[in-house]
Amino acid sequence: MENNIEFVVRPELLGAIKNALGREISGISPFHYGSEGSQAGVNELVSAGICNPNGSIVDNYLAVIDALATPRGFTRLYFNSGVGHTFEYINYFTSDGRTVSITNDEGSQKINYPDINDKIIEGIGQNIGDSIYRSLEFDEELSHGEALVLAAMLDLQRRSLLKTISDDKEITPIKISKDKVINALSNIDGNYQWLTNIIAKILEPATTEPQEIFSEAMDGLMAKGLVYGSGKSYVLDDNAFFISRRMLTIDKTLTITSGKLSDEGELDLAGFTCLQTGIHDILMIDAGPDSVSIKTLSSSALLDLLFFFLKGDFLQAEYEVENVQQEVQASSPSPPVPPAPSHQYQQQQAPPPQQQYQQAPPPQQSQQPQHQQHGHTHQQQPQGQYPSHQQAPPPQHPPKPQSPAQFVTCTTCGQSATHISQHDRWFCYKCNKYL
Repeated sequence: MENNIEFVVRPELLGAIKNALGREISGISPFHYGSEGSQAGVNELVSAGICNPNGSIVDNYLAVIDALATPRGFTRLYFNSGVGHTFEYINYFTSDGRTVSITNDEGSQKINYPDINDKIIEGIGQNIGDSIYRSLEFDEELSHGEALVLAAMLDLQRRSLLKTISDDKEITPIKISKDKVINALSNIDGNYQWLTNIIAKILEPATTEPQEIFSEAMDGLMAKGLVYGSGKSYVLDDNAFFISRRMLTIDKTLTITSGKLSDEGELDLAGFTCLQTGIHDILMIDAGPDSVSIKTLSSSALLDLLFFFLKGDFLQAEYEVENVQQEVQASSPSPPVPPAPSHQYQQQQAPPPQQQYQQAPPPQQSQQPQHQQHGHTHQQQPQGQYPSHQQAPPPQHPPKPQSPAQFVTCTTCGQSATHISQHDRWFCYKCNKYL
């Protein structure tokens, strides 16, 4: 077994390493980047013990340099912890099974051979939590226009809820006009606290004006049951309203982008962005050329996805979308070279990635997901089944009462409650509790 190797270089020196290697490199090698290819850069590599005085690579580093020069695939992770710190980690995979990772370490690139995936996943788990529960089951496939209009409505509802809480008033769905939605879509900026800005960034560059997409998008949302209303005002349905309540302020942002080279040298990409407000509240956004998948995800399922991508299983596995049962082969007609690790991540929130023409693959469906790397092993609990000693979480689909003639009021607020047939109990949406 080869010894673990770890060293740190400035990102500008990646080009100097390429020159020292002196041979062809893969189209996705990080050595395509780095502006320092002069003799001064070589001298710095010699001082760091990476190169011999004659400029050749030191024998101890040949294996790791070769792996970075000839990767077949990669997975890049961006994570904003919610306290102004953005973390970046890239794992590269070779055809013969070797792995080498690059971590953005305060402007320098920390290189580990082999990778340090276990530490990375454990660290992410400590930040996002590890639970099999989610507050709401939501899984919708939308057109680009529908995704933008829904995001604008969710943001308008979120703004209203935040003000309502501040004013100590009753939480209720609001009526949203066409003009307000178009105004929101016409004022995109870099504040990634808002879903409209995030989805617009993922789908950029925009090719259609908001006024042109509104009518068709709204018709589609109403047909899917996500919005109801008339030509003057619209209201979010119960599920969408519940999402706006649970996603009041985005705390953490995580983006995964993976790529693999085909035998013909074309680059296939997969990726997604996840937004988290709490341990049971994660929203996953996965954009394709014609649609946007928006779904809720448990923190446990997200950790499984990270393990799947960072381990490099996607190099051999077909992409399969959970609960959709369709495979998407995603390839770019003009494959871009994946960017090298950036040294410009300071105290700011990382923006979402560019448009991702793919769906995110879950772990193989034939196996129960496990987390041995977290120091424990558990199996994924089937959705909607809860241990008998635990309180059932809020209902996944806010249904209508089974018997219209029967009404139960909340003893706390006095409002009408809703019967949840799944648990045969009554739930108050105002107090957010079972009776």
